[in-house]
Amino acid sequence: MSAREISSPLLADDPGLATAVHLLEARRRDAPEHVAFRVLPGEGEPGAELRPVTTAEFAEAVERAAGALLRAGVAPGERVLIIGETSFEWAVADFACWYAGAISVPVYPTASPEQVAETADLVTARIALVDTTRLDAEALLAGCAGTSALPFAELIAAPALSTDEATAVGERWSARTPADIATIVFTSGTTGAPTPVQISHANLSVLVQNVQRGYSGLLREDATTLILLPLAHVLARGLQLVCIHAGMTITHLGDPARVVDVLGRVRPTFLVVVPRVLEKVLDRLRGLAGRAKLGWAIRRAERVAIASARRRQAGERDSLRQRAEFAVWNRLLFARVRRLFGGRVEHLLSGAAALRPETSLFFDGAGLPVIEGYGLTETTAPATGQRPGDLRAGTVGPPQPGTTIRLAVDGEILVAGPGVCAAFGPDPATARPSTDADGFFHTGDIGRFDRGHLIVTGRKKELIVTSYGKTVAPQRWELAVETDADVSHTLLVGEGRPFLLGLIITPGDAVGLDHAADRRASVWEGDRLAGATGLVRVTSGAALERFTARVDAENRSFARPEQARSIIVLAGHLDADPRFVTPTGKVRRGALLAELDGLIDAEYAALGRKG
Repeated sequence: MSAREISSPLLADDPGLATAVHLLEARRRDAPEHVAFRVLPGEGEPGAELRPVTTAEFAEAVERAAGALLRAGVAPGERVLIIGETSFEWAVADFACWYAGAISVPVYPTASPEQVAETADLVTARIALVDTTRLDAEALLAGCAGTSALPFAELIAAPALSTDEATAVGERWSARTPADIATIVFTSGTTGAPTPVQISHANLSVLVQNVQRGYSGLLREDATTLILLPLAHVLARGLQLVCIHAGMTITHLGDPARVVDVLGRVRPTFLVVVPRVLEKVLDRLRGLAGRAKLGWAIRRAERVAIASARRRQAGERDSLRQRAEFAVWNRLLFARVRRLFGGRVEHLLSGAAALRPETSLFFDGAGLPVIEGYGLTETTAPATGQRPGDLRAGTVGPPQPGTTIRLAVDGEILVAGPGVCAAFGPDPATARPSTDADGFFHTGDIGRFDRGHLIVTGRKKELIVTSYGKTVAPQRWELAVETDADVSHTLLVGEGRPFLLGLIITPGDAVGLDHAADRRASVWEGDRLAGATGLVRVTSGAALERFTARVDAENRSFARPEQARSIIVLAGHLDADPRFVTPTGKVRRGALLAELDGLIDAEYAALGRKG
């Protein structure tokens, strides 16, 4: 079979916007008094107003911070760590690195001191910019020989530049070229060790220009957004740059516990979320309805929203009866869901992980259409994306402008375009190529096309080949089972085995489990299991019976070799452990399966004895 590919034409590549700094400088020149940010008050200022920051004020704060970096001895091309929760100060720190000619290296605030030390050593970082109001810099950098902390607060409080300092900062950033590396971002390591990805200024600038042009109806000067994702994630930083280029107003939020209150205050028109946020909103609605003994109502409302969205996406119209029922649920529930997001959201964008089609359809039906996209750190986030007016749940849309998606003979997704990273490695001087001879990056994901839209079906490394030679992509089964409100994560395993086994992880308190009792009941070294992962095995009870019945029902939608013959239910809050779940909610599959290897072996042995 020959390779197949689809492309979208490049829409913009302004030579005057050569680097990320040029994007901000162009906005400062064209709209200095425009409110670029609205900053949330501090924790000790409840009820205080959001503080507006104009484009000119932001650029001046960045220049002062860059001056502080120069005074600290930061050289052009030097790698500088940034550690902190999503915040306005984080944005200043990132741009300060670029104005100083340095390369920013984001580190998740949940990283352990060992992970920080490993990153600092790999990129030879002398300085770490740290949000010391929320993080203990001394503890985080304890294992970093030769790396000192420079608090965010000192960057923000940096004095005005002298004439000589202003000249030096201007010379630093104006000397950077599109080919220079702007940032080194480490992949999440869901299937292996994190990889240092070198992203150039051209990657950022050209991609930002084209994404804004392609979504100009949403990414416009009178629009607002709330950035919830960690700014250490490339998707959040790409969003921030797009908003600055488009003139959108940004508010940052690093504390997810405040999201409902903040959404009501910010009232964004556009919002980027990870799938787990949408799933949790839906779970909350189900839980509230269940406690009010209105479970039947939420189930009916879900069916109405999903059916309406499905018909609209297929180009069909609701009948008079369907419109009447929709109007009832719109008044009772859907309008409340929209108010939960601030009441002004025109579109949501879901990224960083797979979204279940039913969840996408529900929010679309409720008046919050979800744009789904696909990308990786190595593609500077968005490689494909649905377009408003052409949403198709279960797909991730056509290529972004200037991008080509090719399917290899084995179905692997290959990407060429402005977002494909410049190279790999912790040091630009010893870079490794990121593309093949044809200029394509090999994603490791597999997929197919459907009428010009890409559908991602799984990862090559996650493909399961049973002992009977059957190749199974586990993602579809896992997503189907995860539609249960009490399921946090699922894993389908069975490499080299005669049949498949499903692992279901549930938050114990959500199903009324007694962890102590479950630990005593575990058939596989319960104390070791709890100590290694914080999970305990559920070996009996109503929860196990319910999950078993659910899996049996889901199995009917799959061919026999693709069904889970048996399941293991594990209870606990895995999302709180960065060893096994990324900050965007994806399971680090290799790490988790390595911890559970003995349990899986024992289960297969027991099932084998049963025949």
